[in-house]
Amino acid sequence: ENPIYTIVIRNIDIKNEFQNIQDVCDYCSEIRMFFFNKGPFIIKTRFNKIVSYYDNKKYVLVSFYNCAISIAELNSFHFNFKQDNKKNDLTNMLMAWQENIFFLENSCLSSLRVDSIHYQFNVKIVMFCLGMAQNAVQYLSECILDYGKDVEKNTITHKRLKSLESDEVLNPFNLVIDHPTRDLIELYRNNLLSFEEFINVLKYYELDSKAATICMARLVYPCEQIDLLEKKASEKNFSFKSHYNVEKEYMKIKKVYKHFKTQYNIRPI
Repeated sequence: ENPIYTIVIRNIDIKNEFQNIQDVCDYCSEIRMFFFNKGPFIIKTRFNKIVSYYDNKKYVLVSFYNCAISIAELNSFHFNFKQDNKKNDLTNMLMAWQENIFFLENSCLSSLRVDSIHYQFNVKIVMFCLGMAQNAVQYLSECILDYGKDVEKNTITHKRLKSLESDEVLNPFNLVIDHPTRDLIELYRNNLLSFEEFINVLKYYELDSKAATICMARLVYPCEQIDLLEKKASEKNFSFKSHYNVEKEYMKIKKVYKHFKTQYNIRPI
């Protein structure tokens, strides 16, 4: 039997999907039933409380069985936790992306350490991210004009999905209501799905032109690198080395775009 291990969720943030910590606990119970009790288990304190406080921050202990979640299980998870009565507003995503463009233009570039040996490479990455983010914003804006602002056929997905390990997939504080392609893009972006696997998995979701267009906009938007840059900004550390391969990432996006253009007739970028 796989060992149980525990992670500490620091400075937890309850989003709109979960109005309070009890909502999170209810979801944990449902997820455990679906994943054959692999987790998550929220551990209460000795005072029978779920949330602990230290240094004005909230903490929660969450346990899981140490195991990997398969693509088939994730696919079933999406279909079993559909949120058909909930629609997302694309203008909220658009505004968040625009704010990050402002960050890249006004805070990030000017804060890069000129004396760093990685300066030229980091400038290249920031400029690439800025260009891709601007393209994603323009493309999403056109999608809203063409199809409207509502995102339908939503389910429980993940804010970020950097692995298929249980602590990532089953973490209740990593959940968000969105279109299931959000997860698939994360897996493709993080090399957990090859191009061929990504295209094959998409077939189960029966995308229309609108869903494929939104999917394309998400893929173009460089969220992982912007996350890193925001983290470095909060640490006031702009002398860093990134392993981001601009040419490789561009080719990954281009392959999907060519397929989507043929398969789903998405608008040109």
